Amino acid sequence: MPMYDDLYIRDLLGESGQYPTQSATLMFSPDIICWGVDPLPDARRVLSEGYGQTWYRNPVRGQKNYVYVRAKNLFPGSRKGEVRLYYAPGGTVVDIQAWRENRIGTAIAGQDFVKLDAQRGEVVVGDTAFVWTPPETQALAHYCFIAQLSTESHPNPLPERFADYNAYLKWVADNPALGWRNIDVVSTQSPPAYQGDFVMTNLETRQREFLFILEGEKLPKDTLMQMFCAATGPQPPVDSSGEATGRDRSQITATSWLPGSFSAYFTATITLPPGQRWSPSMSVRIEQFAITQSQDDGPMHSLSRPIREILAPETRFAGPRDGHATRLGSFTVKFDEPS
Repeated sequence: MPMYDDLYIRDLLGESGQYPTQSATLMFSPDIICWGVDPLPDARRVLSEGYGQTWYRNPVRGQKNYVYVRAKNLFPGSRKGEVRLYYAPGGTVVDIQAWRENRIGTAIAGQDFVKLDAQRGEVVVGDTAFVWTPPETQALAHYCFIAQLSTESHPNPLPERFADYNAYLKWVADNPALGWRNIDVVSTQSPPAYQGDFVMTNLETRQREFLFILEGEKLPKDTLMQMFCAATGPQPPVDSSGEATGRDRSQITATSWLPGSFSAYFTATITLPPGQRWSPSMSVRIEQFAITQSQDDGPMHSLSRPIREILAPETRFAGPRDGHATRLGSFTVKFDEPS
């Protein structure tokens, strides 16, 4: 795979700039860092020296939240650029038309982008933080951040829309100047039942079959896992439940045909057995895959994987495991000690 040669935002820790990459659809960029309601002291030094780490604090509704974006210069010389940050409703796949106007401002009055100026190999954070106040009246508790990096060599404009999933995947997986951060951090002191509403979408105008996976890591045996969508349209309805096996990975699945241009919320619920509490080793991920069809080509074909490799061996699945599916997006829930 080729190496990128400009200012670069990673999709995962440990990445070095090769592209395209399927890890982009994990939407877990370590270079978008929400620090919550307090500015990060000496952010430039901390985030540059801590390039091998990442942090995240949930945005607090009704208050100013500080978000930082860092990038590394892979060009053999100095580079300048600009980063813009957007927010979207939390979900596995969210139509760009739902967030392209949701640009977040910065701590500099009248400036809605961060300036970057990096020497060769340098990690930079920019001249300011992004500052965002989530509306108190909005019921949705989960958000995605999307960082768009532009340079003279790679302007990286936002598309108006995506004609199909090939266009979407090419833009996401083939774009080292784009970062997604779809994550929710839950306190380990929270009640032993977690529930969240997430967006699922069919970007195409024709109906398509999808695979939804709710996966828990390190969940205690007999933890109840549920997925449910109350909206009419999906066939069969998205309605699945099961119990964690106590192994490293526990999954429940649902396959459903979504109508063209369909978007709705579905609810994911995780309920621990009596007497159990959350621990930092636990996490939950909600993923949306497109079931590969015979006519698929481009990224929908090249980035597809055998379903038997996607699922844990003990996971119940109604369809054929010898089929293929392409991951389109994900949302991660982490559990951590309260700060």
